[in-house]
Amino acid sequence: MAQPFYHTILALILITTGCATGTENAGQPLIDISDSRAAPKTGAKSYILINANSNTILSQNNAHERLPPASLTKLLSLYIIENHLKNGLAHNDDIAIVSKKARAAEGSRMFLEEGTHETIAKLIQGLIVTSGNDATITLAEHIAGSEEKFVELMNETAQKIGMHDSHFANATGLPHPNHYSTAYDLGLLAWQFRHDHPESMQKLSQKWLNYNQIKQHNRNTLLWKNPAVTGMKTGHTKEAGFCLVASATEDGQDYLTVVLGDKTEQSRNQSTTMLLQHGQRNFEHIAFTQDPDIEPSRVWYSTARTTQAKFAHPLTISIPKGDSDIHKSIHVAQDIFAPAKANDVIGHYTLYLDNKPIADANLVLDRDLESGSTLSAIRDWVAYHIQSLLNFSN
Repeated sequence: MAQPFYHTILALILITTGCATGTENAGQPLIDISDSRAAPKTGAKSYILINANSNTILSQNNAHERLPPASLTKLLSLYIIENHLKNGLAHNDDIAIVSKKARAAEGSRMFLEEGTHETIAKLIQGLIVTSGNDATITLAEHIAGSEEKFVELMNETAQKIGMHDSHFANATGLPHPNHYSTAYDLGLLAWQFRHDHPESMQKLSQKWLNYNQIKQHNRNTLLWKNPAVTGMKTGHTKEAGFCLVASATEDGQDYLTVVLGDKTEQSRNQSTTMLLQHGQRNFEHIAFTQDPDIEPSRVWYSTARTTQAKFAHPLTISIPKGDSDIHKSIHVAQDIFAPAKANDVIGHYTLYLDNKPIADANLVLDRDLESGSTLSAIRDWVAYHIQSLLNFSN
């Protein structure tokens, strides 16, 4: 039965400082607690704001509208490349050859020369910092043999992630009538990138790249203007407007924002900053590792008489500030039989906001339960069956 979420639990709460990452929710849909009535007014055609720790959509506007993503496309290209590096299918010091097609790519460039050789690591810097279409195509050709084959991999990967309103026609984001995505899908991609490649997030904060005697700066100027912003990817074409996927950390919370179709770079930055401020000012982000309302379970056939269930992983929630209708349901086995191992599942715990699930975790044993003596086992067998008969008669 659902129970009130008593304020007594707040005494046990740890404000998030990285102890809860949300990584247990890989592949899960994002939890949506957004309220259209409270959505910030920005210059963007669509946007989404996510708390990555709690896996929660805090705010969104037209987030499922299909729009051209411009160079935000490269975040998916980078995700695939990072997958290959992680799985040993490619290596940072592998050498790629720059093709004529890559050298002739329109738009932003790393300024690669046809026929030259470059490492995967350096090309990744070109993709991120300069948003180089030449670097992106070189990487795509190296990974898949051709950009066309790489695009097939992009669309397959997008579907696996859950980007069901996206389709990609190239690896760079250059305009194409069959190349589109949504703020929601790109937010999901950003969340998955952070989940699968946390060690690579720092790559997205690189501000400058010197290459071929040319110094270029990262198009994400919020890296200089907002100390909370940690990276991700910009995009701009005439068709797409000004776009940005941003990651930010403030007061121990990790945020992800997607802004599509803004009017200017300045407006794009303002929209992103406004969303981050909205997440910080209007929501509480709470992490906890225990709940005093979880009652102990009786242990049979062991030297221990009772055991206390614990969360299989810390829980993190995001809730609107002020009065919120938060409830919980606790299902835990009343009787545990030894022998049993620590972390064996013995129940389930769910939190609800306005009757919508916002977090859940298995309840597990906090320690191994060894078998007791033969005499104690006989005693417990008799006691357990007497208890069962009494419960049955009642």
